[in-house]
Amino acid sequence: LKKGEFATKLGQIKPSGTDWCAQLPAGRPVFLMAGETPKSLMPGLLEFSKKTMLAMSGIYGMDEDQIQQLIEDSKPLMEKTAGMAFLMAVSKNEDAPLYAGAGGILKVDGGAEQYIDDYAELVTKMLEGLKKPSGDAMFRFTAPKKIEVDGKPGVRFIVEIDLSIGADDSEQQQMIDQMMSKMYGPDGKLKIFLVAANNDTVAFGYTSRATVKRFVAAANGEVPRTL
Repeated sequence: LKKGEFATKLGQIKPSGTDWCAQLPAGRPVFLMAGETPKSLMPGLLEFSKKTMLAMSGIYGMDEDQIQQLIEDSKPLMEKTAGMAFLMAVSKNEDAPLYAGAGGILKVDGGAEQYIDDYAELVTKMLEGLKKPSGDAMFRFTAPKKIEVDGKPGVRFIVEIDLSIGADDSEQQQMIDQMMSKMYGPDGKLKIFLVAANNDTVAFGYTSRATVKRFVAAANGEVPRTL
């Protein structure tokens, strides 16, 4: 990513004047990105996403037309994303899955609740377009489910990631299951939570409501709790 158009667009991201890092829960950061999202970044990012999905279309269970439609449907939502802070950190709880230390906050235009509704609609449209994913599909999504976290509206998605394709025996399958549980939790499924932290801020987190609650608190200026 050090060369080319995509890197150039990433280089256009400028600090917003907000201390994003201070807003995120403390922990041992592995990866952190934050700042305003320039409109000029979106076309290149969407094109990059499309090319990546087309190159690996089989694992998504989607054909070229479905991928193209998903990218087109994503554009209005991407345009509403004004800024983002994302943290990938190692949890201090040794038994916690890796993604228990991942999440962040989005600054959005048009209202946080509307953004979440639009996101859920996008996933629903994708599921309707898929109808029956190919048998080799690695990713399978469940329908969005509305939730509340501390009285704030949100939505939960679950992604089942099947890495067993090509596994030759039960020992390999066991190793795969152990890896998935260490990443996403005991059931090996990736759970994604989006919550309207306030009028123009969406908090997101993975694995459990407890994770996203930390980012909701951080988005509202409360003293961040450690991961």
